[in-house]
Parts: sequence; C-alpha cells; structure tokens
Amino acid sequence: MEYRNNSWCEAPRSGIRDLWNAELCQGAEWSKLDYPKVRTTALRPPTRAISWHKAITLHNKMIAAGESNYQIKATIHCYSDDPTFDGERQGIWSNWKRFYDIASPFEGVMGVDFSINTDFPDPVKRNQIYKMRAIEYGAISRGIETTPNARWGTRETWDYCFDALPEEEPLSVGVVGSGLKKIENRPVFDAGLRELVRRKRPPALVVVGSAEYPVFHEIEATGIRIYQLDGDTSSYFKEKGGRHV
Repeated sequence: MEYRNNSWCEAPRSGIRDLWNAELCQGAEWSKLDYPKVRTTALRPPTRAISWHKAITLHNKMIAAGESNYQIKATIHCYSDDPTFDGERQGIWSNWKRFYDIASPFEGVMGVDFSINTDFPDPVKRNQIYKMRAIEYGAISRGIETTPNARWGTRETWDYCFDALPEEEPLSVGVVGSGLKKIENRPVFDAGLRELVRRKRPPALVVVGSAEYPVFHEIEATGIRIYQLDGDTSSYFKEKGGRHV
C-alpha cells in the first residue's frame, strides 16, 4: 500500500487530536491486513503474572512509600474483564502513556486482550485486534519487553486474529474467564489454538490460567514448551485449596 510511509501518523496541522492513537504505530511494518506487525521481545519466560488493575495498586503503593525507582519481577497482563483495563478515562487505550509508564518498572507486558466475543459485529472484532497489536507495538518500540497475545474466535476470525503475530516466537494465551471448564466451550478454543500453532509455529506458549486442558497436553507433546502462570482467579482458588480455572 503506497500510503504506508507513516506520514499519516503525524498531525497535518496544530490542534489536531490523535483520536485513533496513530502515534503508537510510528515506524511500524504493516501486515497484509493492515495491522502493525509485532514480535516477541521478552528475553525469558515471565517470573509471574500480575493483572493490570493489581499493577496499578502496587504502583500507587510504591509511589506513596517514596519508592519511585522500584523494580517488580512480574509481567503485566490484561486477561480480565475489559472494563478493568479499557475504561474511557483510565483504560490502556485511552491513556496508553500511563500504561507504559506503569509497565516500565515491571518485567514486561503480555496478554493485551481486548475481547472479541462471538456476538460482536465483525468490524468491532477486527478493531479489537488492531488495538491489541497497536498497544503491543507501542510497548515494543518503547523498549518494554513484550510477549504478544494470541486471541481468536470462531473460524472466520482466524485470518485477522493471527495476521500480524510473529512466526516461530513465544506467544501468550489466556484462559482466564474463558469458560473452558464447560466441555461445550472447548471446540472453538481448541480448533483455534491448533490453527495458531500450525500457522505461527511458536516454540513456547505462556498460558495465564489453567493449562490442564487436553489441548495443551496435546500441543506440549509436539515439543512446544508450555509455561503456566496463575491469573487472579487461579491464585484465589489455589489459596482456597481448589483447582486452577
């Protein structure tokens, strides 16, 4: 596409607002379907996972204690209900500079996971994927270690869901709140995960939530490493003596 020289990222005159967060994509290489291409820049598997809203709480505590140069051995994820990270004022899309500022003292980010529910109109789902890739690309370009998130829906979403993800690099996958405890919800997830592996050939997957579902054992048997980390719900139930979710 001839216009893909990133000049569109620059305001043509003073007073113009960047309503589409084009600034995030400066310098990007664009995929076939016009998403900013991302790559995995995390140098090692995450030590542990921490949700965005818990990272905010921890950040505020550290600042209140006068610890402005703190470092946290945890990777921030957004595997939670969208309102917890995508609000109108404080969400990571509307206030991405704050997201990167808070993420910088952590090990990195993964699981930037805007929902693509099956009842969403197709253009909305495509825009949600664009937001994932743009936020991830913005983190990468600012030196924040990043493991891109793989999220998919039913078969017709696969082309754009997998379009800008890297090949042969680790990816993150979330099962928090996925409903996989119900067997009837597994075929769509399992089929998409197998297709992700076929297309992208990741050497490893970082799974936030339970990795005790048959499809993960199947994929692990092919030689792909599975790194399981607890999400907020998993941590809660483990503390109560229950199972992963």
